[in-house]
Amino acid sequence: MTSTALDALPLEICDDIASRLSAHDVTNVRLTSRSLSSLFAGPTFKSLVSHQTVDLTQPSLESFCALAAHPTFGSVVRSVTVVAKVYGPATFRTTSNPYRETQPQSIAERQSYNRDTLGMTQDESDWTIDQLSKQLNMRLTGSDRELLTKAFHSLGQIDSLTLAASRSIRTGELLPVSHGDNWHPIWIQATHTFTITMTAMAHTSLRVSKLDIYATVQRCSLPVCDLTLALPSLIAGGFDLLGPLLEELSLSASTWVQTYSSDLAAATANYPSAVRDDPILPQSITSVSISRCCTSQSLPDNYLGLARLLQHMPFLTSLDLHMYKTVGPVSEYPKVFAEIAELVFLPRLRSCKLRGLYISYDSITQFLNKHAGLEHLELRSLHLWTGDWAQVLFYLSQQMPKLNYLVLSLLEDMSQLWTLRDAEAGSPEELERSVSFGEQRRVHTAIFSTRHEIVDEVGLLTPRSTRDSIVHEIIHRAGLLTPREVARAQRRYVHNPDLWRLRNEERAEYGPPIKTTPS
Repeated sequence: MTSTALDALPLEICDDIASRLSAHDVTNVRLTSRSLSSLFAGPTFKSLVSHQTVDLTQPSLESFCALAAHPTFGSVVRSVTVVAKVYGPATFRTTSNPYRETQPQSIAERQSYNRDTLGMTQDESDWTIDQLSKQLNMRLTGSDRELLTKAFHSLGQIDSLTLAASRSIRTGELLPVSHGDNWHPIWIQATHTFTITMTAMAHTSLRVSKLDIYATVQRCSLPVCDLTLALPSLIAGGFDLLGPLLEELSLSASTWVQTYSSDLAAATANYPSAVRDDPILPQSITSVSISRCCTSQSLPDNYLGLARLLQHMPFLTSLDLHMYKTVGPVSEYPKVFAEIAELVFLPRLRSCKLRGLYISYDSITQFLNKHAGLEHLELRSLHLWTGDWAQVLFYLSQQMPKLNYLVLSLLEDMSQLWTLRDAEAGSPEELERSVSFGEQRRVHTAIFSTRHEIVDEVGLLTPRSTRDSIVHEIIHRAGLLTPREVARAQRRYVHNPDLWRLRNEERAEYGPPIKTTPS
């Protein structure tokens, strides 16, 4: 082949050109010729290759396998993201958990119902059914597990492994899973992706130092009970040998998400029979939201999985636990962290973030007492089920000798958000992290960045519930107000826009996953 001017460029110039192109364009340049493939394989291209995103479809997995086995670029891959992909223009329904589903219908039977009932165009419906049929076939044949296992075996060792989620639509666009009324299929696919990924990791002894399980994905979590069910097979497959190699874990968990046949029969009574019986295909029928009636949290094995997982990761130095609320009563939620506090001891733990968990004074102090070597601690949107926040704060200030960075944010009891102290008038940072109660502003998020601040200031905080703050402000002004004005002020503070904003932000990050309005 005749050489071109590009072929004569120095490698440094080619790499500079590559740095100004998108990953897609760099790939196309390398496909032009063998010489350009070599010239544009410098540091910039390797940095693009170092992080790989894969989903459990056959084309994606086959491409990932080819890269992982490449003699030059396989060793360049340092981080991998495995995506739990759901299909359709909106969130859709599935009717069973992968751990408990029976043999599904044939593809022909699943395609036999009237597509108009799906609320999609014909093209959208055909495409969605086709994608889901392929996804189901990969699951039933075990091809997704086999291909991912093959790729992990070729890699051998990476720095980080992340589980994420997205929704794919007909145009090829990937959308976040953070919107829509029906969240159940997202949880189902997330559980399946977790199981396949961890199984492949265990079977190949893939060495990973940092593991992220849906911790950065809004509105997607791993049910603790599904983790409990999956753990024995993972341990038998070799995960117990890999757990001690992990140094950092970030994980978003939720309580039990389970569909019962009686719930489904009532919820789908008016659906066509093929739609009612289908275990996988999407539904956009919005007259009934399956997710609103198909959850239970009260089964005995619901709370052990997370604690048992952590027991197999004894050398963690960093832990980030996020709790996502499913629908239903929350009286059992504190058991999740109570099991962790009782069963888990991580002697090397230095950094810990607890987000959205339900705790008691006894469980949080038991956990902190076991991990007195913590240097970095963040407590965000924790719900104190029993005990007093003032006692917890005093414990933090006096009983954590190595703690030198502390974040306290949006702490709650079972009914009210607690603020920590009066905001300083001249501090923009404090005003940004505060909520207004008439003429008074109260800080809801406090950051202490030195040991001196923690010892001297945390114990002196004046935690006050939002209800008490409202009453305090009205009493403060009562001498200047008529009784009618007092009642009007109380209504105004109850519907405080700052509190509504905080509640909406909290619901987005911690659930419940169905659409609700602030109460």
